[in-house]
Amino acid sequence: EHFMIPYNTRLWGVAPSEISADWCGRFVPEPQLEDVVAGALGYQQRELGYNQRFIYPHRGIGQLSEGLAAELGDVELGRDVQVIDTEGATLKFADEDVAYQALVSTVPLPRLISLCEGVPVEVREAAGRLRCTHLYYLDIALTTPCSKPYHWVYVPEAKYPFYRVGCYSHFSEQMAPASSIMLSTVSSPDLYTSFFPMKRE
Repeated sequence: EHFMIPYNTRLWGVAPSEISADWCGRFVPEPQLEDVVAGALGYQQRELGYNQRFIYPHRGIGQLSEGLAAELGDVELGRDVQVIDTEGATLKFADEDVAYQALVSTVPLPRLISLCEGVPVEVREAAGRLRCTHLYYLDIALTTPCSKPYHWVYVPEAKYPFYRVGCYSHFSEQMAPASSIMLSTVSSPDLYTSFFPMKRE
């Protein structure tokens, strides 16, 4: 009532009643009865959840893409695939065709289906019914270091245009200056005007 339903409604862009419980997976811990009782009484000491510990690159998440690019070698950017010939394992660009051995796509699934040749009509129709939520991340420089000790703060209240606030430097001082925070918002193109009424040029 106070967190789970309103927060996930904001995060997914639909009421939780429209989503199967499968999404929970590793994201929602399954406490034992004693954990619930201890938590209610303020005695819970055991850490729960998938993110109680994690490893993060020393100089930030960008090191993952830099490392991947270094291993791949020849990386081309700024080109749009016109058609994907899955039978012939070929990417068709405006100026040439390029054969591939393995294809890893990061485009939205409906867009991927629209690019592929020979996709059955029922698959195209199913892809057209898919919905998605747009996520936006806003980095903000502060005039003073963030005084709160939290890594992440989750915000379920609809009156705020963001659902999460984070401080990178609390993960590692190498990641960002101490005077910076990050806001996460969902499908909110009016973020600047609604919450930061400033002049944009």
